[in-house]
Amino acid sequence: MTALSVFRALHAVGTALPAEAIPRASELRMPGQTADAYDLPPGMTVNGAIARAWEAMLAAHRQWRTALDRLPEHDVATKLTRDKWLLPLLYELGWGRPDVVSGSLPVPPGLGELEAPNFPISHRVSWPDAVNPDSWVPLHLLGGGIDLDTRTPSVTARAPQAMVQDYLNREDRALWAVLSNGHRLRLLRDASSLTRQSFVEFDLDTIFTDQLYAHFRILFLTVHASRFSPRLDDKVARAATASEDDESANDADLEQAKPKLDNCWLERWRTTAIDDGARALLSLQHGIAAALEELGTGFVSHPANVDLRETLAAATDADRDLQRALLRIAYRLIVLFVAEDRDLLHPAAAAASARTLYANYFSSARLRRLAAAPIGGWHTDLWEAHQIVTDAVSGEGLPALGVSGLGASLFSRDALSILDGAKLPNRSFLAAVRALAQINDPVTGLPRPVDYRNLDSEELGGMYEGLLAYTPRYHADERTFTLDVSTGNDRKKSGSYYTPSELISLVLDEALNPLIEEARKSSNPEQALLKLTVIDPACGSGHFVVAAARRIAEALATVRTSETEPTPSALRAAAADVVEHCVYGVDLNDLAIEITKVALWLEAFDADRPFPFLDAHFRVGNALLGTTPELLRHNIPDAAFAVLGDDNQTWTSKLKARNKSERQADADQLTFSFGSETLNVETSQFTKAAVDADTGGSGHRGSHACARRRVASPGSRSRSGSHQTRR
Repeated sequence: MTALSVFRALHAVGTALPAEAIPRASELRMPGQTADAYDLPPGMTVNGAIARAWEAMLAAHRQWRTALDRLPEHDVATKLTRDKWLLPLLYELGWGRPDVVSGSLPVPPGLGELEAPNFPISHRVSWPDAVNPDSWVPLHLLGGGIDLDTRTPSVTARAPQAMVQDYLNREDRALWAVLSNGHRLRLLRDASSLTRQSFVEFDLDTIFTDQLYAHFRILFLTVHASRFSPRLDDKVARAATASEDDESANDADLEQAKPKLDNCWLERWRTTAIDDGARALLSLQHGIAAALEELGTGFVSHPANVDLRETLAAATDADRDLQRALLRIAYRLIVLFVAEDRDLLHPAAAAASARTLYANYFSSARLRRLAAAPIGGWHTDLWEAHQIVTDAVSGEGLPALGVSGLGASLFSRDALSILDGAKLPNRSFLAAVRALAQINDPVTGLPRPVDYRNLDSEELGGMYEGLLAYTPRYHADERTFTLDVSTGNDRKKSGSYYTPSELISLVLDEALNPLIEEARKSSNPEQALLKLTVIDPACGSGHFVVAAARRIAEALATVRTSETEPTPSALRAAAADVVEHCVYGVDLNDLAIEITKVALWLEAFDADRPFPFLDAHFRVGNALLGTTPELLRHNIPDAAFAVLGDDNQTWTSKLKARNKSERQADADQLTFSFGSETLNVETSQFTKAAVDADTGGSGHRGSHACARRRVASPGSRSRSGSHQTRR
């Protein structure tokens, strides 16, 4: 989760190579970064090889751009770009002279096609000593006039990015690929097991025009041919080395001692970075808790917030009320971090002057810069400036800042609840921003920025999981707010369990994918896809509904664009429509519903259209009992005993009268423990009442959506039921 903001010519999308790997690789702290591992000549150091390649490529880039400017306007410059720029660049990166592939690379038929598709990959490099001698790395080198994300008429049948990614997903003999048009170079990986587009992009023009040597260093270290070469498994390599002197070595064991494509250095980097990211997530969990404490203490301790302290003194659950309001502030900041870092906050039509004004005085990026230093006093101007932005986002927008009105309830004043109108000192606000924006490096222990550009729903789920380990405490006498580590089985009582990604993928494969395929084959596939409904009666962090929304959105974008790998903008537009029409959820925990909505908003964030209205789709309630907190507060209404079908009218009337008398008699009324912290699962009285009712022929009835396909989620069943998909 390391930020790549310091590498402005690098862009990591998804998890092809997690952002954790980039800074560590630049410092030569990833596996296999010795001179021998880079196949350098004797006596040549890694830094020396990078410096030599840099000088050569600076001149080559200047010559290529000069020649490019002399070509006619509509010339895509394929031969010029390959011969004068990309092939020399790859040569300096250790690729030698890649084999030119003529025609196309066929693969076996798949995905329902009647014949094998064509994949006109321009070049490839293979290694004859791999387990499969036909394994290779595709290098698709295009002209400077060809866009990577769209079709080029009369040149490419589909977007090059989509074509190469589709090829990698289908072809077992290729795992990584390089795609470039000379202006940009992308590192792609087989993403058949991933949920969204994934690649690492290097802006070559910026690197060489602005002479960003540190960025070229990353390019060299990451895209060098040695990073893709098949390698022996470490254990097998040691065994093979030991067996060289052992004449009795088993031939079968030696057969296993062959290099494998999925054990190349890039794969090692990827797994190492994923492990580091998991440890970094734990640091971020602590950071969120620290941010809430800073915010809470800042609010309750400010001398001007007398009304707030009086409100908390009169509240029946001041701890939880304060925590909910503080969490919404944290969610707001996270959404703005992500939107700004992905360059999604401002619509395309926003004036440059408005963007500049926002960036210089109102942006969260400015707050993060200020928070990097331990400054701030009791003034409250930063919090007030932040509220100008949130008011604009929740309302009608603010053209002076280039901010659109997105209609997001998260940013409304009502969402602040008891904190609306309260003052927050700069020192506390910046301390909270710093806690959210920085983590401790899991290897060095030093602080570093969080990569919010690539924040995923799984990481949001990790934040939610971390918050379950804390109990909020408002200390009125000391005027402080703390989060204490929960003890005992409080979390188990809340029914909160996290469903692993692997299980969610399995559920969606079995339950949702058949419905998606059926919808795509209909006469109007777009309409059929938007009629699909996914219901999660135990939302948790929204991991399940976000994953389901992604699958439907990918299918919808594919239908709309006819691309197997739609562009990010097409996916966002499709995701917004899917979130608005297809996903629903319930959870006992109001915090779970809040973070589920945040995860979905991040998935579909678009400055040119309002946020999908999700308050009606995601509700706090009990999916097992089929009711909401508001209904439970008033107990069972008389309307629940209306005569339906073959119900026995006499028994129904008796049950209705008994329920009414119990509801009116405070001492005898039936009550349910229902809250965000614990769920009382002792329901013997309720069960007995239901059995008695069934005996009389009436029975207890709850309203629930009828699902075409119902599948259980073991990670969520104890909370309130099973995941459902329906059409």
